Amino acid sequence: MTEKELNEFRGGAWSSLQDLEKRLNQCLPSPTKAREHLTEVVSEAQASKDKYVRRNALPEGAFLNTYIFPRVHEFLLGPGMSSDSAKRAPFL
Repeated sequence: MTEKELNEFRGGAWSSLQDLEKRLNQCLPSPTKAREHLTEVVSEAQASKDKYVRRNALPEGAFLNTYIFPRVHEFLLGPGMSSDSAKRAPFL
């Protein structure tokens, strides 16, 4: 990879990260609403015996699993791409 190609790649990566930041900022609820919702999610998770639900037993995990990971997944899929087609897409 030439220096020029590397700089173009870096510029594209930076642009993608900025787009992701914008997307997350648009999708996240206000801190007050998020705090209230996450309090409920954590309480339910701590009381559950279901391993899938218990992954939200800590506030950090509940925040990531509820608000961040789904939005990052949607962002990475891009427009018009399903989860299944994304799994089959060639990695460049």
